[in-house]
Amino acid sequence: MIGQTAGRLFDLPDGPPAFDLSPSAEPKFGHFACNLALQLAGPLKKNPRQIGEALAVELGKVLGNLVERVEVAGPGFLNFHLSAGAQAGPVKSILMEEEPFRWTAEKPLKINLEYVSANPTGPLLVVNGRAAALGSALAEILRAVGHEVTEEFYVNDAGSQVIEFSKSVIRENLNHLQRIGWIINDSIREWANSGEYHEKTVEEISIQIEKDIAREALGVLEVGKILLDEDMLLELISYIVSSQHFLQTKTISRFNTNIRSYFFEHSLYESDLKPVIRKWILPSEIELKNCVGSIIKTYSLLLERRGTSNDEGAVWLKTTDYGDEKDRVIVRSNGKPTYLLTDIAYHLDKWERLGGDEDAKLMIDIWGPDHHGHILPTKAGLQAAGIPPDKLEVLISGWVTLKRGGEIVSMSKRQGNIVTLDELLDEVGVDVARYMFLERSPEAHLDFDLDLAVQQSSENPAYYIQYAHARIASIFAVAREEGFREDELGDDSLAKVDLTPLFTDDDAGERQRELLRQIVYYPGVVAGAAASYAPQRVTAYLHSLAGLFHPYYKKVKVLVEDRGTALARLALSRALRKVLAHGLGLLGISAPESM
Repeated sequence: MIGQTAGRLFDLPDGPPAFDLSPSAEPKFGHFACNLALQLAGPLKKNPRQIGEALAVELGKVLGNLVERVEVAGPGFLNFHLSAGAQAGPVKSILMEEEPFRWTAEKPLKINLEYVSANPTGPLLVVNGRAAALGSALAEILRAVGHEVTEEFYVNDAGSQVIEFSKSVIRENLNHLQRIGWIINDSIREWANSGEYHEKTVEEISIQIEKDIAREALGVLEVGKILLDEDMLLELISYIVSSQHFLQTKTISRFNTNIRSYFFEHSLYESDLKPVIRKWILPSEIELKNCVGSIIKTYSLLLERRGTSNDEGAVWLKTTDYGDEKDRVIVRSNGKPTYLLTDIAYHLDKWERLGGDEDAKLMIDIWGPDHHGHILPTKAGLQAAGIPPDKLEVLISGWVTLKRGGEIVSMSKRQGNIVTLDELLDEVGVDVARYMFLERSPEAHLDFDLDLAVQQSSENPAYYIQYAHARIASIFAVAREEGFREDELGDDSLAKVDLTPLFTDDDAGERQRELLRQIVYYPGVVAGAAASYAPQRVTAYLHSLAGLFHPYYKKVKVLVEDRGTALARLALSRALRKVLAHGLGLLGISAPESM
């Protein structure tokens, strides 16, 4: 509406330039500030303040009852002061509408959002938890503004890490065979030294020794069967990998994520995992020609598009043609495909599964903090395969440092003292962990204060926000005790309440207007979080809203004697409660009724 008004008011053949409309920094500057006049100064060759004054007059007419006034400030900023009706409008909408927090994007997209994607070689770690919180919260935020989102976990069950894990399983079992030999020897020696053979005949002693040896030898036989039989060995490795993946999915589910799509890397090569493991363990079988999955289709596509070259027996992808700093190997001289070829194949598969109009779909990947260097090659590889680079957005989920008592909690695989995500959740709970993971920008290093996380005080931001929701719930419980009828307290009834008593000129009125201001801003906060892939905008908003409500709760009595004022404040409180609950829900955090 603002841009259209400028187009009518001035001669703008190319339409109005891009401009910002954002919440005002302070209440004295109104509710929203706009820099359109400053943006028009160049094209129109006029003083921006003069442009602003003309716009202010015209917009005041166009917006009518929505604004109390439109002012020009500074060099030409437009400040919009909303009318009481416009401020009260969102409260009534929240109470009246069935889905007040469901918005429609200007250009709805079908999005595949991939996150965590850990190797199935052990439990999920704290850094995986941060990626899980980011991915699941971002998915909900994107859905809230009208996008269709599929959450996906790429199971790296056919890469080098899994092969090393498989080899370690084999080594451990071989070591187990050796240990069993010593166990047999030691168990017989221990039995002999115990003196139990006294007063026994030589025949009885021989029978006892044979029993012990037979029992231990049975274990040797079972392990030996597995190690000597290739099919049984592959079955064992496949079972271990699948078990680790199952345990990871249990943790993921516990952490309030909504992943429904699990894509297994081995399916790019074969339909079953065991042949893939065999090919990786036996190098002679890994040649690309022996694979039957979509990785062959991807390789053929890259060849057809003349995007490859051969050097020293390896196949190179000419990624420098698409902005990469150097060309990349996609098939090694020994015939093994590289991670890059596998990754391109996986993203092509994702792209096809999204279906529909190419302009209306997008892939978003959340990668770990050690994957910065892989972004450019992957985008270049996809471009070589015919997919525009802007169809893949890569977010980096940063490192996490746990701290207790101000000291860093050591997390080292080498020293065997890693902290798993489950252990963290056992200590601090799902809600607090999710909030703290989401509190900062995704790529920033995060210091996770374990002492703060277990506090039940205003210092703990997650607790502080949840407590605001619980306090509002308690207001309605007290209202029922004080004689307010259920039909009065329903959303439909509160939506019809006259909210004029909220706009008084005293301290209560000032606090209420500031709470109303924050409710007005909420849709823009969610839209901004979706557009910039920044859930931390929602955490900051909720903390700010709770910071306004708690003093209001202490200073202003909601259930006053004047029925009209009490009902107006109850309507405001109900709207605040719904905003808090929805915002917490976007983050995957519960909204308790009591604390």
